[in-house]
Amino acid sequence: MRFFICAILFCCSCSEYVNNLKMIEKTWNGTIVFNDGSALDCRFTYDPIRNLLHSKKDTAFATYAVHDIKSFSFFDDEQKLRRYFYSLPLQVESVSSGTYFFEVIHPNSKISILSRLIVRTEVHQGKFILEPVYKTTQTILYDYYERYLFDHRDGKFYELSKKNMLELIANNSEAMNYMYKKHYKLHRENIYQFAELIDVYSKN
Repeated sequence: MRFFICAILFCCSCSEYVNNLKMIEKTWNGTIVFNDGSALDCRFTYDPIRNLLHSKKDTAFATYAVHDIKSFSFFDDEQKLRRYFYSLPLQVESVSSGTYFFEVIHPNSKISILSRLIVRTEVHQGKFILEPVYKTTQTILYDYYERYLFDHRDGKFYELSKKNMLELIANNSEAMNYMYKKHYKLHRENIYQFAELIDVYSKN
């Protein structure tokens, strides 16, 4: 997986989609790459709740689970960049282990910043006025991003935090000095600070 993420170093910017619901509801034109290396150029929708992609190619429709896919990408007209997502196994203490789709927020040959879109929903069942049968509706309660540091050297995830960042760059005096010089506090929302430190770290 290191090869694939590193191959897009110059194609991504440090950004994150701000309208999560639009990300879910919109149909995208892009490319799906499967585990056997084959690729499909098609229109698709992304379902982060169930970790699925629903594709349409001409008159053919298909649904693919996260375990079937290596990666997918599409060009985001609003952000003017191509966005890349990878299917990766996650094992961290605070999250249930499993395979999920992660977006590359800041690619780097040593440590990348990845994010996972989390959507929580509430299911309602009941008989509605003028409806003869019970219906099920689903309401999105809230959505947010879980952000991670992905170390290509050992293939491990680390939650994006000041503590984990310092542990990863502790042996690099240039990166540490850069952080103190810039007075970086490394708050989770300041992605650009993490990205800059990673780039300084990777040069040595």
